[in-house]
Amino acid sequence: MSKLGTAVGTLIEQLESHEARLDELTANVTALTANVTALTATVTALTARVAALEAQPAHATADAGFELEPIRDEAIIALAEYRRQLDDVPFSPEADGVTSAMRAEHYAAVDAVARAASWIERSGPNRDQEIYAAIGAGRKALIRLTAMLEHRPIPLPLLTAEELSGYVDAATDVHTGNRFVWEGRGDAEFLLDRPVSGKPVLLEVVPLGEDHLVLNVIHVERTDRKLEHRFSDTAGLGFVYRKMVGPEVTHLRITGDPGWRARVIQPDELPSMERETTGQGRAWFRHTLGAKKVTIQGTEGGSLEFVPDCDCKGICTDYDHRTPKSLTYHSGDFREDMTLPRRTGMLSVSMRPKSVWSVTVLHY
Repeated sequence: MSKLGTAVGTLIEQLESHEARLDELTANVTALTANVTALTATVTALTARVAALEAQPAHATADAGFELEPIRDEAIIALAEYRRQLDDVPFSPEADGVTSAMRAEHYAAVDAVARAASWIERSGPNRDQEIYAAIGAGRKALIRLTAMLEHRPIPLPLLTAEELSGYVDAATDVHTGNRFVWEGRGDAEFLLDRPVSGKPVLLEVVPLGEDHLVLNVIHVERTDRKLEHRFSDTAGLGFVYRKMVGPEVTHLRITGDPGWRARVIQPDELPSMERETTGQGRAWFRHTLGAKKVTIQGTEGGSLEFVPDCDCKGICTDYDHRTPKSLTYHSGDFREDMTLPRRTGMLSVSMRPKSVWSVTVLHY
Protein backbone atom coordinates (compact mmCIF):
# COMPACT_ATOMS: atom_id res chain seq x y z
CA MET A 1 0.00 0.00 0.00
CA SER A 2 2.89 2.32 0.80
CA LYS A 3 4.39 1.64 -2.63
CA LEU A 4 1.07 2.47 -4.24
CA GLY A 5 0.86 5.65 -2.21
CA THR A 6 4.36 6.62 -3.24
CA ALA A 7 3.56 5.98 -6.93
CA VAL A 8 0.38 8.02 -6.69
CA GLY A 9 2.26 10.84 -5.01
CA THR A 10 4.88 10.79 -7.78
CA LEU A 11 2.18 10.89 -10.44
CA ILE A 12 0.52 13.83 -8.71
CA GLU A 13 3.84 15.69 -8.58
CA GLN A 14 4.42 15.02 -12.28
CA LEU A 15 0.89 16.15 -13.11
CA GLU A 16 1.38 19.36 -11.15
CA SER A 17 4.71 19.92 -12.94
CA HIS A 18 3.05 19.43 -16.33
CA GLU A 19 0.22 21.76 -15.36
CA ALA A 20 2.74 24.41 -14.32
CA ARG A 21 4.57 23.98 -17.63
CA LEU A 22 1.28 24.22 -19.52
CA ASP A 23 0.41 27.41 -17.64
CA GLU A 24 3.84 28.81 -18.55
CA LEU A 25 3.39 27.97 -22.24
CA THR A 26 -0.11 29.43 -22.24
CA ALA A 27 1.23 32.64 -20.70
CA ASN A 28 3.98 32.78 -23.35
CA VAL A 29 1.45 32.36 -26.17
CA THR A 30 -0.80 35.00 -24.61
CA ALA A 31 2.14 37.41 -24.32
CA LEU A 32 3.24 36.75 -27.90
CA THR A 33 -0.30 37.29 -29.16
CA ALA A 34 -0.49 40.56 -27.22
CA ASN A 35 2.84 41.65 -28.72
CA VAL A 36 1.63 40.87 -32.24
CA THR A 37 -1.62 42.75 -31.58
CA ALA A 38 0.27 45.78 -30.27
CA LEU A 39 2.72 45.64 -33.17
CA THR A 40 -0.14 45.39 -35.66
CA ALA A 41 -1.70 48.52 -34.14
CA THR A 42 1.64 50.31 -34.44
CA VAL A 43 2.00 49.19 -38.04
CA THR A 44 -1.52 50.39 -38.84
CA ALA A 45 -0.72 53.81 -37.40
CA LEU A 46 2.58 54.01 -39.29
CA THR A 47 0.89 52.91 -42.53
CA ALA A 48 -1.64 55.70 -42.10
CA ARG A 49 1.29 58.07 -41.64
CA VAL A 50 2.84 56.73 -44.85
CA ALA A 51 -0.40 57.43 -46.71
CA ALA A 52 -0.44 60.96 -45.31
CA LEU A 53 3.17 61.52 -46.37
CA GLU A 54 2.38 60.23 -49.85
CA ALA A 55 -0.12 63.04 -50.24
CA GLN A 56 2.38 65.70 -49.14
CA PRO A 57 4.87 67.56 -51.34
CA ALA A 58 8.31 66.05 -51.90
CA HIS A 59 9.82 67.99 -48.96
CA ALA A 60 8.50 68.18 -45.42
CA THR A 61 9.69 70.36 -42.58
CA ALA A 62 10.73 68.60 -39.37
CA ASP A 63 9.92 69.90 -35.89
CA ALA A 64 13.56 70.83 -35.40
CA GLY A 65 13.23 73.37 -38.18
CA PHE A 66 15.37 71.72 -40.89
CA GLU A 67 14.12 70.35 -44.16
CA LEU A 68 14.04 66.61 -44.65
CA GLU A 69 15.43 65.33 -47.92
CA PRO A 70 12.71 63.99 -50.26
CA ILE A 71 11.98 60.30 -50.31
CA ARG A 72 11.33 58.74 -53.69
CA ASP A 73 7.80 57.61 -54.43
CA GLU A 74 9.15 54.09 -55.04
CA ALA A 75 9.96 53.63 -51.36
CA ILE A 76 6.46 54.58 -50.19
CA ILE A 77 4.86 52.47 -52.91
CA ALA A 78 7.09 49.51 -52.00
CA LEU A 79 6.05 49.74 -48.35
CA ALA A 80 2.36 49.97 -49.24
CA GLU A 81 2.66 46.97 -51.60
CA TYR A 82 4.41 44.93 -48.93
CA ARG A 83 1.65 45.73 -46.43
CA ARG A 84 -0.90 44.43 -48.96
CA GLN A 85 1.22 41.32 -49.50
CA LEU A 86 1.26 40.74 -45.74
CA ASP A 87 -2.50 41.20 -45.48
CA ASP A 88 -3.03 38.63 -48.26
CA VAL A 89 -1.46 35.85 -46.16
CA PRO A 90 -4.24 34.39 -43.98
CA PHE A 91 -2.74 33.74 -40.57
CA SER A 92 -3.95 33.72 -36.98
CA PRO A 93 -1.40 33.08 -34.20
CA GLU A 94 -4.09 31.35 -32.12
CA ALA A 95 -5.42 29.02 -34.83
CA ASP A 96 -5.27 25.25 -34.41
CA GLY A 97 -2.10 23.70 -35.77
CA VAL A 98 -0.08 26.91 -35.64
CA THR A 99 3.47 26.28 -34.47
CA SER A 100 5.93 28.52 -32.67
CA ALA A 101 8.03 28.62 -35.85
CA MET A 102 5.02 29.98 -37.78
CA ARG A 103 4.39 32.61 -35.12
CA ALA A 104 8.03 33.67 -35.21
CA GLU A 105 8.00 34.14 -39.00
CA HIS A 106 4.70 36.03 -38.86
CA TYR A 107 6.04 38.29 -36.10
CA ALA A 108 9.14 39.02 -38.21
CA ALA A 109 6.96 39.81 -41.24
CA VAL A 110 4.78 42.22 -39.22
CA ASP A 111 7.78 43.79 -37.51
CA ALA A 112 9.33 44.51 -40.93
CA VAL A 113 6.50 46.94 -41.71
CA ALA A 114 7.14 48.87 -38.51
CA ARG A 115 10.91 48.99 -39.11
CA ALA A 116 10.46 50.12 -42.70
CA ALA A 117 7.86 52.75 -41.79
CA SER A 118 10.09 54.13 -39.03
CA TRP A 119 12.54 55.27 -41.73
CA ILE A 120 9.98 57.35 -43.60
CA GLU A 121 10.65 60.54 -41.64
CA ARG A 122 14.35 59.98 -40.99
CA SER A 123 17.09 61.81 -42.80
CA GLY A 124 20.16 60.24 -44.35
CA PRO A 125 21.50 59.27 -47.74
CA ASN A 126 20.61 55.58 -47.34
CA ARG A 127 17.03 56.03 -46.19
CA ASP A 128 15.44 54.31 -49.21
CA GLN A 129 17.79 51.35 -48.99
CA GLU A 130 17.04 50.97 -45.28
CA ILE A 131 13.34 50.77 -46.14
CA TYR A 132 13.98 48.21 -48.91
CA ALA A 133 16.21 46.12 -46.63
CA ALA A 134 13.55 46.01 -43.90
CA ILE A 135 10.87 45.05 -46.43
CA GLY A 136 13.19 42.39 -47.86
CA ALA A 137 13.60 40.81 -44.42
CA GLY A 138 9.84 40.72 -44.08
CA ARG A 139 9.39 39.11 -47.48
CA LYS A 140 11.84 36.35 -46.57
CA ALA A 141 9.79 35.67 -43.44
CA LEU A 142 6.58 35.58 -45.50
CA ILE A 143 8.11 33.12 -47.98
CA ARG A 144 9.05 30.76 -45.16
CA LEU A 145 5.67 31.22 -43.43
CA THR A 146 3.78 30.48 -46.65
CA ALA A 147 5.85 27.33 -47.20
CA MET A 148 4.94 26.16 -43.69
CA LEU A 149 1.24 26.87 -44.23
CA GLU A 150 1.25 25.04 -47.58
CA HIS A 151 3.30 22.11 -46.22
CA ARG A 152 6.07 22.67 -48.76
CA PRO A 153 9.83 22.38 -48.14
CA ILE A 154 10.84 25.38 -46.02
CA PRO A 155 13.61 27.62 -47.43
CA LEU A 156 16.40 27.90 -44.89
CA PRO A 157 18.16 31.09 -43.82
CA LEU A 158 21.75 31.38 -45.01
CA LEU A 159 24.44 30.23 -42.60
CA THR A 160 25.64 33.75 -41.88
CA ALA A 161 25.71 35.54 -38.55
CA GLU A 162 23.69 38.40 -40.01
CA GLU A 163 20.83 36.31 -41.38
CA LEU A 164 20.64 33.89 -38.47
CA SER A 165 20.43 36.80 -36.02
CA GLY A 166 17.91 38.72 -38.13
CA TYR A 167 20.33 41.63 -38.60
CA VAL A 168 19.88 43.56 -41.83
CA ASP A 169 22.83 45.46 -43.31
CA ALA A 170 21.27 47.91 -45.75
CA ALA A 171 24.67 48.70 -47.25
CA THR A 172 25.02 45.19 -48.67
CA ASP A 173 21.36 44.15 -48.90
CA VAL A 174 20.26 43.25 -52.44
CA HIS A 175 16.53 44.07 -52.19
CA THR A 176 15.04 46.98 -54.14
CA GLY A 177 11.71 48.75 -54.30
CA ASN A 178 10.51 46.07 -56.73
CA ARG A 179 9.61 42.76 -55.10
CA PHE A 180 11.05 40.79 -58.02
CA VAL A 181 14.24 42.79 -58.66
CA TRP A 182 17.54 42.43 -56.76
CA GLU A 183 20.74 44.42 -57.20
CA GLY A 184 24.20 43.95 -55.76
CA ARG A 185 27.92 43.97 -56.34
CA GLY A 186 30.22 40.98 -56.04
CA ASP A 187 29.25 37.68 -54.44
CA ALA A 188 25.78 37.29 -52.98
CA GLU A 189 23.10 34.68 -52.28
CA PHE A 190 19.47 35.55 -51.67
CA LEU A 191 16.03 34.00 -51.31
CA LEU A 192 14.19 33.96 -54.65
CA ASP A 193 10.67 35.38 -54.49
CA ARG A 194 7.95 34.36 -56.98
CA PRO A 195 4.59 35.83 -58.03
CA VAL A 196 2.99 32.43 -57.29
CA SER A 197 4.68 29.99 -54.93
CA GLY A 198 5.45 26.58 -56.38
CA LYS A 199 5.49 27.78 -60.01
CA PRO A 200 8.39 28.11 -62.48
CA VAL A 201 9.60 31.61 -63.32
CA LEU A 202 11.72 33.27 -65.99
CA LEU A 203 14.86 34.74 -64.45
CA GLU A 204 17.08 37.43 -65.97
CA VAL A 205 20.57 38.34 -64.70
CA VAL A 206 22.69 41.10 -66.27
CA PRO A 207 26.08 42.55 -65.27
CA LEU A 208 26.07 46.29 -64.66
CA GLY A 209 29.14 47.49 -66.48
CA GLU A 210 31.22 46.65 -69.51
CA ASP A 211 30.27 43.75 -71.78
CA HIS A 212 33.46 41.78 -71.06
CA LEU A 213 32.52 41.29 -67.39
CA VAL A 214 31.25 37.83 -66.41
CA LEU A 215 29.03 36.58 -63.58
CA ASN A 216 28.45 33.03 -62.37
CA VAL A 217 24.79 32.26 -61.67
CA ILE A 218 23.93 29.24 -59.52
CA HIS A 219 20.43 27.93 -58.80
CA VAL A 220 20.32 26.54 -55.26
CA GLU A 221 17.77 24.37 -53.49
CA ARG A 222 18.30 25.14 -49.79
CA THR A 223 15.47 23.77 -47.64
CA ASP A 224 14.87 21.76 -44.50
CA ARG A 225 14.78 18.66 -46.73
CA LYS A 226 17.58 19.14 -49.24
CA LEU A 227 20.65 21.22 -50.09
CA GLU A 228 21.66 21.01 -53.74
CA HIS A 229 23.19 23.23 -56.44
CA ARG A 230 20.83 22.43 -59.30
CA PHE A 231 22.20 24.54 -62.15
CA SER A 232 25.13 26.80 -62.95
CA ASP A 233 25.77 29.11 -65.89
CA THR A 234 27.44 32.41 -66.78
CA ALA A 235 26.02 35.84 -67.57
CA GLY A 236 27.85 38.52 -69.51
CA LEU A 237 30.04 38.68 -72.61
CA GLY A 238 27.18 40.27 -74.49
CA PHE A 239 24.64 37.57 -73.52
CA VAL A 240 21.40 38.38 -71.73
CA TYR A 241 20.98 35.60 -69.18
CA ARG A 242 17.38 34.44 -69.20
CA LYS A 243 16.60 31.00 -67.83
CA MET A 244 13.55 29.16 -66.53
CA VAL A 245 13.81 28.39 -62.83
CA GLY A 246 11.88 25.42 -61.43
CA PRO A 247 9.85 25.62 -58.19
CA GLU A 248 12.41 23.55 -56.29
CA VAL A 249 14.99 26.36 -56.55
CA THR A 250 14.78 28.53 -53.42
CA HIS A 251 17.95 30.66 -53.58
CA LEU A 252 20.04 32.35 -56.23
CA ARG A 253 23.79 32.65 -55.82
CA ILE A 254 25.73 35.14 -57.94
CA THR A 255 29.53 35.35 -57.92
CA GLY A 256 31.85 37.72 -59.74
CA ASP A 257 33.35 41.19 -59.43
CA PRO A 258 30.93 43.43 -61.32
CA GLY A 259 27.68 44.88 -60.13
CA TRP A 260 24.58 43.01 -61.25
CA ARG A 261 20.81 43.08 -61.46
CA ALA A 262 18.54 40.04 -61.26
CA ARG A 263 14.82 40.03 -61.87
CA VAL A 264 11.90 37.67 -62.29
CA ILE A 265 10.09 38.40 -65.55
CA GLN A 266 6.39 37.68 -65.54
CA PRO A 267 4.94 36.45 -68.87
CA ASP A 268 2.73 39.51 -69.36
CA GLU A 269 5.83 41.74 -69.11
CA LEU A 270 7.25 40.22 -72.29
CA PRO A 271 6.55 41.82 -75.68
CA SER A 272 4.26 40.04 -78.09
CA MET A 273 5.30 39.18 -81.62
CA GLU A 274 4.14 41.61 -84.27
CA ARG A 275 3.19 40.78 -87.85
CA GLU A 276 6.92 40.84 -88.53
CA THR A 277 9.40 40.72 -85.65
CA THR A 278 13.13 41.10 -86.22
CA GLY A 279 16.13 40.97 -83.95
CA GLN A 280 19.65 39.79 -83.29
CA GLY A 281 20.85 37.15 -80.86
CA ARG A 282 18.39 36.05 -78.18
CA ALA A 283 14.92 37.30 -77.21
CA TRP A 284 11.80 36.17 -75.33
CA PHE A 285 8.18 36.87 -76.28
CA ARG A 286 4.71 36.37 -74.84
CA HIS A 287 2.78 33.91 -77.01
CA THR A 288 -0.98 34.34 -77.28
CA LEU A 289 -1.33 34.07 -81.07
CA GLY A 290 -2.46 30.44 -81.04
CA ALA A 291 -1.64 28.02 -83.86
CA LYS A 292 -0.58 30.68 -86.36
CA LYS A 293 1.61 29.84 -89.33
CA VAL A 294 4.89 31.75 -89.38
CA THR A 295 8.02 32.04 -91.45
CA ILE A 296 11.24 32.13 -89.45
CA GLN A 297 14.59 32.86 -91.01
CA GLY A 298 18.03 33.78 -89.75
CA THR A 299 21.77 33.74 -90.23
CA GLU A 300 24.37 31.60 -88.43
CA GLY A 301 21.76 29.26 -86.98
CA GLY A 302 19.84 28.88 -83.75
CA SER A 303 16.49 27.68 -82.44
CA LEU A 304 12.94 28.73 -81.63
CA GLU A 305 11.74 27.32 -78.29
CA PHE A 306 8.45 27.30 -76.39
CA VAL A 307 7.42 27.11 -72.72
CA PRO A 308 3.66 26.66 -72.05
CA ASP A 309 1.91 28.49 -69.24
CA CYS A 310 1.81 26.40 -66.08
CA ASP A 311 -1.66 25.10 -65.24
CA CYS A 312 -0.60 22.72 -62.47
CA LYS A 313 -2.61 22.79 -59.28
CA GLY A 314 -0.31 23.43 -56.34
CA ILE A 315 3.40 22.82 -56.88
CA CYS A 316 4.34 22.46 -60.55
CA THR A 317 5.45 18.92 -61.38
CA ASP A 318 5.43 19.16 -65.20
CA TYR A 319 8.93 19.15 -66.68
CA ASP A 320 7.70 20.94 -69.84
CA HIS A 321 6.59 23.95 -67.78
CA ARG A 322 10.16 24.75 -66.76
CA THR A 323 12.20 23.56 -69.76
CA PRO A 324 11.95 25.27 -73.17
CA LYS A 325 10.97 22.78 -75.89
CA SER A 326 12.68 23.24 -79.26
CA LEU A 327 10.24 23.92 -82.09
CA THR A 328 12.99 24.16 -84.71
CA TYR A 329 16.77 24.19 -84.87
CA HIS A 330 19.25 25.09 -87.62
CA SER A 331 23.06 25.19 -87.71
CA GLY A 332 23.50 27.76 -90.48
CA ASP A 333 21.53 30.23 -92.60
CA PHE A 334 17.94 29.05 -92.76
CA ARG A 335 14.34 29.77 -93.67
CA GLU A 336 11.40 27.65 -92.51
CA ASP A 337 7.60 27.75 -92.48
CA MET A 338 6.06 26.34 -89.33
CA THR A 339 3.01 26.48 -87.05
CA LEU A 340 3.21 27.92 -83.56
CA PRO A 341 1.75 26.02 -80.57
CA ARG A 342 -1.94 26.42 -79.84
CA ARG A 343 -1.33 26.87 -76.10
CA THR A 344 -0.39 30.20 -74.53
CA GLY A 345 3.09 30.56 -73.10
CA MET A 346 6.48 32.07 -73.89
CA LEU A 347 8.57 31.88 -77.06
CA SER A 348 12.37 32.01 -76.92
CA VAL A 349 14.38 32.96 -79.99
CA SER A 350 17.76 31.48 -79.13
CA MET A 351 20.26 32.50 -81.80
CA ARG A 352 23.99 33.12 -81.80
CA PRO A 353 25.03 36.64 -80.72
CA LYS A 354 25.62 37.89 -84.29
CA SER A 355 22.72 36.01 -85.86
CA VAL A 356 20.11 38.28 -87.44
CA TRP A 357 16.63 36.77 -87.57
CA SER A 358 13.01 37.51 -88.38
CA VAL A 359 9.64 35.88 -87.62
CA THR A 360 6.76 36.75 -89.95
CA VAL A 361 3.20 35.83 -88.90
CA LEU A 362 1.09 34.81 -91.87
CA HIS A 363 -2.53 35.99 -91.82
CA TYR A 364 -1.88 38.13 -88.73
